[in-house]
Amino acid sequence: HNEPNSPESLFLGQTITEIPELVREASPIVHIRPDVVPFLLLHGGADQIVPVEQSIDFADELNRIGGEGTAKLHIAPGKPHHGHPWYHEQWVSDLSLDFLDEVFCR
Repeated sequence: HNEPNSPESLFLGQTITEIPELVREASPIVHIRPDVVPFLLLHGGADQIVPVEQSIDFADELNRIGGEGTAKLHIAPGKPHHGHPWYHEQWVSDLSLDFLDEVFCR
């Protein structure tokens, strides 16, 4: 992630280790406000690209600032970041539709 040709560095236009303030501003966690909308977060438990702790920290901060229940985090055991498209499995659709029902029909 710290290499000049990493997706993060290419997106931000410079090696991320050289632009810590821009990296901070690019993080969604620093933009959470009390009126944040509800979030459903799904993270592969075997993700080797993005540490699962990032989703845990994000959900915790959403719930701290937006109120308990603002974020629902589901960690899918054994699922990777990408590859086999586990996000097309039926349970993901069911979880997502249940979340939308809860948010829009309450």
